[in-house]
Amino acid sequence: MKHVIFILFLHGSALLGCAQVSYFQVSHILLEGNQRTKPSIILRELDFSVGDTIWLGQVAERLEQNRNQLLNTRLFSEVSLNVKNWESQVPRADIVITFKEFPPILPLVWADLADRDFNIWWKRFNFSPKRVSPYIQLTHLNLTGRQDELKAKVQTGFTRKLEFRYNFPYLNTKQTLRTNVGVLLSDDKEARWITANDRDSFLRDENSRLFKRFRISTGLNYRPDLFDSHQLQASFFTQRIADTVAQLNPDFFLAQRQTQRYFSIEYNFIADHRDFRLFATKGYY
Repeated sequence: MKHVIFILFLHGSALLGCAQVSYFQVSHILLEGNQRTKPSIILRELDFSVGDTIWLGQVAERLEQNRNQLLNTRLFSEVSLNVKNWESQVPRADIVITFKEFPPILPLVWADLADRDFNIWWKRFNFSPKRVSPYIQLTHLNLTGRQDELKAKVQTGFTRKLEFRYNFPYLNTKQTLRTNVGVLLSDDKEARWITANDRDSFLRDENSRLFKRFRISTGLNYRPDLFDSHQLQASFFTQRIADTVAQLNPDFFLAQRQTQRYFSIEYNFIADHRDFRLFATKGYY
């Protein structure tokens, strides 16, 4: 990533003007290179706006802080902020922000193991390829240019899975409220039906799926400022086992039931004051 470059154009009497004042007013905020991202999403992440005053002694620190805040959106691989078009008599200047956006679609090809850890797959199942579930995941970071992320996952093998998740754009003009929705469908040829002598016992059927799961969820995110957010998530789950599993272990879902349904409600408060979230050097989370 390029370092932030601060350019102050001081011409003629501007040098004298700088000696008399210790601040400047933001005339315009000019955006360059944001081909997809909407200006409102970018301006939402800044701690200054047009008409605000910035002290000259704080220019470098303020612009570096705002650069990190824009990078923390994960929408841009490079961000630079420059001070240009200095007018010493007012005094005022423009701030130009230049971006290089990430590719909007991020593909991922990977695999999950059926077992809880690598050692079980290695020592107990001798690296059996039947216990591997390859998948393709596509993530669109910025579907409409409003920081709305869409994620879709297709998995096959030991565990078949279809997963979809979408984070909607902001719901209000202040850009503090947004919501999300997600759906998950999965099933397994094998069920971990009981634990005996400190070991899991598995039942496998190549012709049917022994354990099926369904989940639908929705959530609300309230972000009143740049660093704090409140998240409320509600989910509904359905899990179903084959009759053979219920016969082997009547207490799997209790009373030999084959279906379990339940709701989940989760609340999180997040205070993220790190300077750069991927490689933080100061701040707290």
